[in-house]
Amino acid sequence: MNQVIKVTKRLIDSVWTISYVDLGENRIELIGYNREDPEGYNREHELGKGCLLEEPDSGRIVIGAIIDGVEKVVVNPQHIFSYKG
Repeated sequence: MNQVIKVTKRLIDSVWTISYVDLGENRIELIGYNREDPEGYNREHELGKGCLLEEPDSGRIVIGAIIDGVEKVVVNPQHIFSYKG
């Protein structure tokens, strides 16, 4: 099984945690995106930084991510708030 990696993005007073599996060749499988992950808050300054990219005019469907400055393709595109892991 591939290792789950976490990165964070701070928005005002919330820390959003992106959990993913790196599939290589700038492709990732998103596992989770939420602001309730205690690890995101506790390790915010140790974890990498990231943000999700949404398809324009798609109803908030995630198609990619920028992880530590590198653009990645999401292989399992879904609504931004459907990633619960």
